Amino acid sequence: MDSKMIAYEDGDILVLNKPSGLPTVPLRDKGGETLLDIAGSVDKKTLGAFGKNQWEGGAIHRLDTLTSGLVVFAKNQDSYDFLQSEQLNGDIWKTYYAKTEDRREGVDGFPDFPYESAIETSGIIRSYFRPYGKGRKSVRPALREYESPKIYSTEVINRANGVFSCTIALGFRHQIRAHLAWAGHPVWGDALYGGKERDEFGLCAYEISFRRVKDGRLIGIRASSEAPFL
Repeated sequence: MDSKMIAYEDGDILVLNKPSGLPTVPLRDKGGETLLDIAGSVDKKTLGAFGKNQWEGGAIHRLDTLTSGLVVFAKNQDSYDFLQSEQLNGDIWKTYYAKTEDRREGVDGFPDFPYESAIETSGIIRSYFRPYGKGRKSVRPALREYESPKIYSTEVINRANGVFSCTIALGFRHQIRAHLAWAGHPVWGDALYGGKERDEFGLCAYEISFRRVKDGRLIGIRASSEAPFL
């Protein structure tokens, strides 16, 4: 393991910088190395804390396999329970950088996009979500409640040249990918949402902020000294 993968560590948590292409936790019916395996090699206590899925270990959240960036692991059950509660309350903030492209024609299932000013400069994209497509492998934003009872928000800043920073607290599966594709700017290489098949995937979980378990102090962690794709 490259030591640069360790973005932060203390007695309660470990934060790793995941490369694109590596699953966060074991996938159903699939083998191979995961980020959880690497976390366990750094400190095996990350394997001992868990929620409803014991096989996910102390992973507080997950990133899509193609997405790179920061993932938090708890080293004990108290830390896991505390951070999961913080996450459910919307008190863990994650900022992603997204390199995007123009959406191809013929991608269906998206309602009309009502947040043009948000994508042109900065603002907030909000929606419900619904599963979509064969095998429910993707999602689509919805303007009324479907299977998801919550409205999910993505705070967007246009960094120019097709790069956006996107901040979320409560997150839904593929939220940023779907919101950007809804705006006509799918993540670079995201063929599932109307981009082209590419060797590079343009989404990185760059920064995360949360309260420390022991003293409640707010900390912010970055994946690197420079924002990606700029």
